[in-house]
Amino acid sequence: MNQVTRECFEGQSMLQTMYTWCKRIYGVVSRGIGEAMRKIGKADSAKAVKTVLLFLKGLQIASLVEGVMTEMIK
Repeated sequence: MNQVTRECFEGQSMLQTMYTWCKRIYGVVSRGIGEAMRKIGKADSAKAVKTVLLFLKGLQIASLVEGVMTEMIK
C-alpha cells in the first residue's frame, strides 16, 4: 500500500524505486568489499583471499542486475 501511495502522490515509479534500492545496495557492498580487501591485505591469508574471490564472483551477478536496472531506467 505504501508503494501505491508513493507512486500516486510522489510520481515515483516502482522501477525507479527498485533502481534506487539496487544502487544503494551495490554501493554498500562495494564499500564493504574494499574494506575487506584492505584487511585481507594486512592478514595475507590464502584461505581468506580464496573466500573473498568466491564472494566477488557472486557479486558479478549483482553488478549485472544493477547495470540492467540502469538501462531500463534510461
